[in-house]
Amino acid sequence: MVDFFLNFHSGWRYLVLLGTLAALVYFIYALISSADSKRDKLVMTVWAILVDIQVALGLILFVLYIFDDAYEIKGQQIGHLFTMLLLVPPVVHFYSIYSKRNPNADLKRLRTIGVAAPIVALVLIVAGILALGGGIELVFGS
Repeated sequence: MVDFFLNFHSGWRYLVLLGTLAALVYFIYALISSADSKRDKLVMTVWAILVDIQVALGLILFVLYIFDDAYEIKGQQIGHLFTMLLLVPPVVHFYSIYSKRNPNADLKRLRTIGVAAPIVALVLIVAGILALGGGIELVFGS
């Protein structure tokens, strides 16, 4: 079971990276072109779901590591878990939290948040991967 979740978590990372880059490109384009804002919330929601699934898979994997005697929890995994938990609530969901608390928020400000969130997410993703002890090659294959 651990191997299933490890492979699922490892494979899902490509969708997370693709979604993160797609959100970044979309919001840069939307900020520059002043395009219609109908898709803004959809793009951020899909991206947040991708990241939420990845973090949920990681948490399940972490719990399975605790209960499986074949695997031991190392400081690297704690560091990886910590950076990924920093990623979800404050970064990935910031756009939706801000837009709900400020219903009349300026579109340019929301789109700036839409550009900043994926950039911060990419930094945290790289930090989380580096916390595992490997190099950046862990992002693109192991």
